[in-house]
Parts: sequence; structure tokens; C-alpha cells
Amino acid sequence: MKKKQAKGSAMKRLALSATLFASSAVSLTAYGADGVLKGRVTDKADGEGVIGAAVSIAGTNIATATDIDGNFVLRNVPASAQQKITVTSIGYAPITQTITLSDGQTATLNFSLGQTTIMASEVVVGAALYKQDRLDVPVTANVVSTEKIKEEPNPTLDSVVQDVPGVVVNRAGGYGTSTVQIRGSNTFQGGAIGTRVQGLYDGFPINTPTTGEVVWTNVNMNAADKVEVLKGAAATLYGSGAMGGVINVFGSLPDKFEVKAGVSSGFYDKPGGDDESTYYDGNTPWFWNTYVGVGNKTGKLNYSVLYSHADNDGYRETSQSLLNDVKFKARYTINSKQYIQLSSYYNETKGGYPTTWSFEMDPFSVPAGGTAMGDYTPYPELGFDTSTRRIYGTYFLPFPPFTPVPFDETFDKSLFTDDTVERKNALLGLNYVNLLSEALSLDTRIYYTYNSSRINYNNTDATQVYPGAPELAFDPITATWALTLKTKDRLPDEFNADKSNRYGAGVKLDYRVSDQHRLLFGVDGNIVDVKSTQYTAEIPVDHPLSDSDLNSIQEKNFAVFLQDEFKMTDRLTALLSVRYDWSGIDAD
Repeated sequence: MKKKQAKGSAMKRLALSATLFASSAVSLTAYGADGVLKGRVTDKADGEGVIGAAVSIAGTNIATATDIDGNFVLRNVPASAQQKITVTSIGYAPITQTITLSDGQTATLNFSLGQTTIMASEVVVGAALYKQDRLDVPVTANVVSTEKIKEEPNPTLDSVVQDVPGVVVNRAGGYGTSTVQIRGSNTFQGGAIGTRVQGLYDGFPINTPTTGEVVWTNVNMNAADKVEVLKGAAATLYGSGAMGGVINVFGSLPDKFEVKAGVSSGFYDKPGGDDESTYYDGNTPWFWNTYVGVGNKTGKLNYSVLYSHADNDGYRETSQSLLNDVKFKARYTINSKQYIQLSSYYNETKGGYPTTWSFEMDPFSVPAGGTAMGDYTPYPELGFDTSTRRIYGTYFLPFPPFTPVPFDETFDKSLFTDDTVERKNALLGLNYVNLLSEALSLDTRIYYTYNSSRINYNNTDATQVYPGAPELAFDPITATWALTLKTKDRLPDEFNADKSNRYGAGVKLDYRVSDQHRLLFGVDGNIVDVKSTQYTAEIPVDHPLSDSDLNSIQEKNFAVFLQDEFKMTDRLTALLSVRYDWSGIDAD
């Protein structure tokens, strides 16, 4: 695949840590109940403003970044109490200064930062379910930045994490078959079924309730701020589905007005080597990715809405896909210690249904009187074409005189090229956070997810006959034996489908007991209503043709967990955690 990338650069002041000096604190005009803190952050060496330095107040949601001249403004600073002001920047060490404002006071603090050399890091949620410096997380975590995401011409979740060390992305077929493994987490089917990797969007689950899969190609990344990848089974607080690891996508939320729009495109090269596929004969498959959105911060409200459209011809036959996606995120800051955040998306996708390589099979390639073992011949040189299947051979009757019975049947790929997969996914999640004190915080969330998947097997007007296994039959009229193929008919408009509605809620308490111990306690629960032609306690309909053929099951899940982050020494931290899960369905 060929693609072009353009990168822009801007002058930035890099640093890792700092020496911070308060040069002045001048009382200005007073107004309002809370205080306002203004100031400028400069480099100690040359006095120039430090761009993008983070200025925050500990124990609150109040934070900002310095502008191009190093200036900052912090509003709604709680008055009549000591506040810890922290300044950090890439290339500077974080340092904290304490200040007290009176009601309605506006004060100015100018900070001078001295450069030093401390390893840069990032803030991640990690295994502890709260924000931490990446270097302090006791399990391995990686972050895929906004800049890295923008480098992808068609940014889907599988494509942006495929270069993370320890992550393996397999694409065994067409649309929806990407499998993401972390450090060898097991898998037995595409779409991450069985990989034990938990997918999250802003902390809300995106794995389908029926199979636990994540259709990674469905998660468009145009609205993403970053992706965190947590490796290994230390993420037990996320449940058994996270034994392989956790991939958490964070939606962007601007702090000023912005309009986003973009178009990217590329095409797939014809494969070289010994490939003999006909898919690329006179055909150049293209892909397109377009998006447009708007975001802003007005007063206490931040919001972002973005629409994405992706059209992909696919790198092999029947791997085409078409996606339409809308994401909306908003946060309302109630005060310096509380906020409510809404995360939501809806997407629809339609793509081809992947099939295996072309092959020939002689299931009875054994001498007379022997045991049937079979001979299978794949054709990987036709790996980019939809499969053609031939089943042939000679079966010798297992009794004297071991009469040979020939058999030869070919099924053309036209049986499979019309198959399609349709998916719809939605998330509506509400998160309320309250910093009850410097040591205790409350995090509650409720959410709703919708997932549907439909495989259309026959989009023609005629019944299609799919190949199965040969079986031996005796014709009493001719008194001869013959091999016939055990086939399966697919009626016009026949399909298999799953639909699930999940209603969930959770509460989490984060308590800093001491400098050595940080306790985390939480409960989670959800109810899942499933309608399916396959996952059912009843005998499924043989040829489902309408939604009335779907069977219903309800699943209930509950979990409680407790964790102690024990900082044993400056260099050694242990996570001690326990979790109990209960699940039940309303049918045997």
C-alpha cells in the first residue's frame, strides 16, 4: 500500500522539569466569590515564555496551559483555603507552590522555570483506574498520541495500535476480521473473539456482550485524543475480559473554539512474488477517509462533535467496507471539584464477508481397504481472491470387493462474493466525578450500548447451495453405491443476526489512606438483552428470513472489586487487588 504523509512542525520549548520561583503576588481588583490566578511562565535561562506549560490546582478540576507568550489564567479558584499550584512542562520537573486567595481576589504569580534532564512521561489511567504518570504505573502501559493517530491515512483502532510493542494485529480476511493480541493473548476467531483484550471508549466498554469481540475496524479514530494500551493480566479490575490487556480510547475535548476537517486517501499495490490472484487485474483498490467537526469551550461547558465517513475497496476480494460515524462528547464543570461528562457515538458499517483461500480436497485419498484420512491442497497464490472449492476423490467401499466410488464437485466463488456483513454500534455514557476531598474522590457512571451484527448469505433471487461433506448412499433401484454431497441451502435474503442492548452502571471510590497506600473500591453491574439467531437456549430457526426468527435471552452481570496500591519503596510499588464476578442468564 502506498500513502503520502505530510508533517508540519512548530517551534516549541522542550524541557523536562524545573525550578520554580514565585516572583510576585499582587492583589488586583476583586470580584466574585472565588478567586482568579493570573501569571506568566518563563524560561529561567533567557526569560522567554514557555509555551504549553500545564498549570493546575491539586485536588480540583481546574487546569490550563500557557499560551504562545507563556501567559495563563486560572478562574474559579476556591477562596479562603490553601491551594497547591503545580506547573509542569515537557523538559521541566513538576513543582508545587502553595497560595491562599480571599473571596473575589485576583492575584498574579509569575513562574521562572529552569531546564533539567528528567525522562519525559505521560499521564495514563492504567491498571489502577485513576490517572497516573506512565512511569509510575506498576504494569506496562503505552500511549498512542494524537500526532501518531493523524499519521494514519485511514485511522481505525487496529491500525493505530499495530506498532505498539507487544501488540500483534492479524488480518485474516476482509472487513471486520482484524484480531488484536497483546503479548500473545490467545485467539480462535477474527474480531478479537477469545483474545481477552478489553476495549474501552472513555472508560466505557465497547466489546460486544454476546461474544466479547471488538470490531476494531469499526472504531474510527478521527475524534480520538489518544489511545492507552495496558499490557498483561494486571488489569484485573476491568474484569476477566481484560486478562490479555486493555485498549482505552479517549475522545478529544477542546479548550477553545475549533473546526476540524480532513480528507485522506490511498490505494493498494498489486502484490508481487508468485501471487496469481485476479483481483488486481485491471483493478486498483482505493480507500478514502473524510471527517468534519466542531468543538468549543464556553464558560463551564466543553463539547466536541465530529462526523466521519470511510470508504475502502479492500486489499482483497470481499474485503470492502463503508462506514458512517458520529461522535459527540461534552463536559460540564459544576465547580472546581465536580463535573459531568457525556461520551457518545453511533456508527453504521457495511462490508464484504471474508472467505478462506481457494482449495481442493480429496477426503478419501487412501488405498483400498484403508482408513479415510483425506488430502487438502490450499492455493495461497490465490490469496487475494474469494475462494473456489473443489471436493473430489475416489472412495473404496469398506467391504469386499472394495468397489471404487468416484466423486468430483466444484463450487464456484460466486456463492460467496455476494455475502455482506452489516453492523451498527452505539454508546451513550454519563460520568459524574466529585473530588470530595484531597484524599477521597467519587466516580459514578451509567451507560447504554447497542450492538447489532447481520450476515447476509444470499443477496440473489435464487436458492444457493453451499458445499458440505460427502456422504455415501445406496440406490436400491440400481443396486449401486454413490457419493453425494451433504449440502446446505441458503434461501434468498437468508441471514444470521445478533442484537444486544446493554444497560450498565458503576460506582468507584478512590481513597488516599497515606503516602504508602491508595485504596480503590468499586461495584459494577449491567443487564444485557440479546436477540439472536445463534446464541439461544432454544433450537434456532433453520432458515432465518426476518427479525421474528430471532430468539431472546437476558443476561445479568455484577462485580465488586478492591485494590490497594502499596508503595513499598521509592522504586517498588505493588498492586494488591481482588475482584468477584457473578453472571446469570434467564434460560438454561
